[in-house]
Amino acid sequence: MELEYMLKLKEWDEKKGWKKTGVEEDDIKLKESKYELFFPKSYKEYLIITGLYSPIGLRYRFEYADKHQQDAQKWLKEYDLENLI
Repeated sequence: MELEYMLKLKEWDEKKGWKKTGVEEDDIKLKESKYELFFPKSYKEYLIITGLYSPIGLRYRFEYADKHQQDAQKWLKEYDLENLI
């Protein structure tokens, strides 16, 4: 994927010499397909650059997406909001 939004983050990342742990584009597509959603291009770029670490302090990392999805579905059921799933 050609970067459009995260060029400065990529430059910063390279300058800092962070360990390269980017998410593969195919892995992103698998999550999108599995959950029938589409991430914005800017978020996909962010994942491809940063991947399994978060240089800007995001709390929910991509590697935990499945767990967070399961938790969210469980809570919606508990609050009788299954129609939102």
